[in-house]
Amino acid sequence: AETTDATPDGGRVPAPLAAGRAGPSEMPTRMLNVLVTPKITFALPLKSSWETVEDIDEHALREAFLARFPVKLRAEHLTFKCATPGAQLGDQPTLVYRISASGMPDDRVLLSVLSELDHSYTAKFTEQLERARADCLASSNCFQVVADEVRTAQEAASRRWETEVRSLKDFQSKNQKRLFLLEQERDQLRDQLHRASSSSEKSSAQLRAAIGGLSDENASLRSEL
Repeated sequence: AETTDATPDGGRVPAPLAAGRAGPSEMPTRMLNVLVTPKITFALPLKSSWETVEDIDEHALREAFLARFPVKLRAEHLTFKCATPGAQLGDQPTLVYRISASGMPDDRVLLSVLSELDHSYTAKFTEQLERARADCLASSNCFQVVADEVRTAQEAASRRWETEVRSLKDFQSKNQKRLFLLEQERDQLRDQLHRASSSSEKSSAQLRAAIGGLSDENASLRSEL
């Protein structure tokens, strides 16, 4: 059979491909495929100091088991028991373990892990939702600040324009009053000029009549002489 190694997500790839992933200056790390009954698998990095299954410490198993999940879980209370504790690791591509916990029946351990996983996902999504809500509130507050600033600027501009419009209205009212007074003065001057012209015409007629009378009298005197 073709030798296979496990990947961190629980899959398996051919050994030459896994060995080719390492750099030229380091030896590839072999991964043991660990199956936790009934059907949970995870990858366990094989240490050079391990020769048999009994050499694998619980801490390494817990860390590899937690690395399989994208969220944090508690694993201090979990213990792993291998079905073949005396087997050599050199010829064991897959190890089968039974997971147990203190003070809990074995048939409920995985159920508790799944329940805790569900709570962790819920807490993660709740935190993301609260963060998004906080961002929305912050954006809303920023928008409110901008809206208040715009409203304040509009009110200031409105007051300034109202003052200018009021000043223009006052100036227009004063000009209209001045125009009214100028028109009255013009009418008075026109009347005075008309009266003066009429009086001048009368005086001219009287003067012409007096001159005519004097001319006639002078002519009469000349004829008597």
